Amino acid sequence: MYETDRMTIGVKTWAEIIEENRARLQFFQEHLQYDVTDSAALKYLQDKHKAVLEGVIDTEHGQRTTDEPSNN
Repeated sequence: MYETDRMTIGVKTWAEIIEENRARLQFFQEHLQYDVTDSAALKYLQDKHKAVLEGVIDTEHGQRTTDEPSNN
């Protein structure tokens, strides 16, 4: 480790960085009960933006209900 009055420089291996972040992800998953699935993300967006999506997306099946082209 190298230190001056204004900075500190340290070195970590990739294994240390990966393990630290794996532990952080596990913490969030356990304590926040975070679900990382596509279906959970889609449900969140549909619930959050229900007023905007009304008549455009069938929220039960996640399908478009109009003939308008998608922006994909």
